[in-house]
Amino acid sequence: MPRGIEQNACPARLQLPREPQLKPKWTSLFSFTTRRHLVPLVLALAFTAAAGVMVPLVAVLLGNVFDAFSNFGAGSISASQLMRTISVDSIYLLVFGGITWILQSGYFILWLAFGELQANSTRASLFEELLRKDLEWFELRRDGVAALLARLQA
Repeated sequence: MPRGIEQNACPARLQLPREPQLKPKWTSLFSFTTRRHLVPLVLALAFTAAAGVMVPLVAVLLGNVFDAFSNFGAGSISASQLMRTISVDSIYLLVFGGITWILQSGYFILWLAFGELQANSTRASLFEELLRKDLEWFELRRDGVAALLARLQA
């Protein structure tokens, strides 16, 4: 701290009592959610669950492909049976890949839309509350530009 400046140089009228720190709960993430936000939220949850189900299905399908290769290597199936099995599994893999692509794109877009709706709701609520505050409230702030300006002017 520079010389000549006391730590408590701020006038007494500008000092506020410490506000207790509250530990937020996970439900506070949805405190700005309105009925209008429920449709993207529910759809995002559904798309996320469906996209999550697709990953194990693709793993099972790839297991079938490797099983077919193992059976061919062991001499249990012929080359034509291997080609048939791999061809069918390749079509399934292509279909599952397309479905996964659509589902993951959908859940990304829906979560993005939900987040933007939440941010917009938060900004609007904050702006409305700030407009309701008296000028004295801004002068009594401990942090931020308003607090700095009030202390510089004193």
